[in-house]
Amino acid sequence: MNFRNKVAVVTGAASGIGAATARQFAEHGARVAIVDRNEREGEKAAAAINGSGVSGGASFHKMDVSNWPDAQAGMARIASQMDRIDILVNNAGISLFGTAVDLPIDDWHTTLGVTLNGVFYCSKAVIPFIRSAGGGAIVNVASIAGLGGNFGHAAYNAAKGGVVNLTRVMAIDHIQENIRVNCVCPGLVDTPAAASIKTMTEVWARMVGAHPRGKASTSDEIASVILFLAAETSAAIVGATIVADGGLTAWNGMPRVAE
Repeated sequence: MNFRNKVAVVTGAASGIGAATARQFAEHGARVAIVDRNEREGEKAAAAINGSGVSGGASFHKMDVSNWPDAQAGMARIASQMDRIDILVNNAGISLFGTAVDLPIDDWHTTLGVTLNGVFYCSKAVIPFIRSAGGGAIVNVASIAGLGGNFGHAAYNAAKGGVVNLTRVMAIDHIQENIRVNCVCPGLVDTPAAASIKTMTEVWARMVGAHPRGKASTSDEIASVILFLAAETSAAIVGATIVADGGLTAWNGMPRVAE
């Protein structure tokens, strides 16, 4: 995959899947805009890329993707400073627990604000720049939580389900402008965001055990799927939901009785 002379914007890129995606884009020649609210970790992620000797480079841009004026102005600054935008990866997301009954209203709005509104706001702000560049790609990081329900995840499931279908409508609306939109749905991924769950060793073991692969995915594995969807060699893939979950949703839940 060759992303030389391309500019890729990755949201939520201070750590985890976003940071791995930014690094892989830079390794393949892209100039990368790392977008995050965490200035300290975002600057560290950019410095790590720039100090690694890769062919591309990275810069950090502090932004609150859940705030439309901030997203609009921030993406315009990136386009001005970097002369163009070719690729957008909407990775920023947040999960706050609670059922429809006990989830605080503010937590509902916070989760949807970052995880769903952020995808809409950043896409709305960036699509005109991708159009001006002659086309490009948008990859939304959804989740298998957008394809089925999780106990106690009312807001997160609703938000990720929205990302899946927003991907489809953006894909058909903009493919004639040479802008391809797809999404990836990871299962369990071993990221810094999962650190608190890993401290509950029995819970983590049960979650890992639910995946036929027998282990959680890594951030680099999911990043590789994102780069594939952004690459010109995947031109025939439009509006797709690519599941990268170690076989979790392929399993119907029945035990391994054959053994």
